Amino acid sequence: NVYFFKAQALSYKGIYDEALKYYDLALNIFPENLTGLVSKSDVLFKMKEDDLFLECCDKILNLDSRNFHILYNKTCFYFNKKKWDLALEFANDSLEVEDDNPDALLVKSKILFNMGLLDESIETLDLLLAICPNSVEALMVKSFVLLDKEDYPEAEECLDKVLKLDPDNEDALEIKEGLQKRFSTKRF
Repeated sequence: NVYFFKAQALSYKGIYDEALKYYDLALNIFPENLTGLVSKSDVLFKMKEDDLFLECCDKILNLDSRNFHILYNKTCFYFNKKKWDLALEFANDSLEVEDDNPDALLVKSKILFNMGLLDESIETLDLLLAICPNSVEALMVKSFVLLDKEDYPEAEECLDKVLKLDPDNEDALEIKEGLQKRFSTKRF
């Protein structure tokens, strides 16, 4: 379908309004084309057309209820809107499809953290770190959760791992310096 290829090219160039027109033309010919619908949903997400994005996602999920890409995108959508319950629901749904997906595990851990479910966040991060032990982002999130739990030694251990992997990580350096200042003993 030439419309679909034109839409993809425009989308790649960031010309989303035009891309959307061509996706619609392509979908008029093949209305249940999952690839076209998923691509259209991505454009709608980038355009911040929330209602149309959700409508498109629902159409896709009616055709393929286990479409990881859409379940994950809805997770991120609700995460960005700070609708934690819905974000967690879609994170769990996406992980039912791909239980070891690092991106889905990471966003789920952040959702749980924002919900104040610190132990569950740590459990999810531990699953992620078992898959991707050198994930700087996962180690940083884990250090934030541990700091919130006031488990400073474990948080510092995570920060040390981050700094071994990324010695110039400014966030890790700043937090570690703050911990050292806070817990250093001054003797006069």
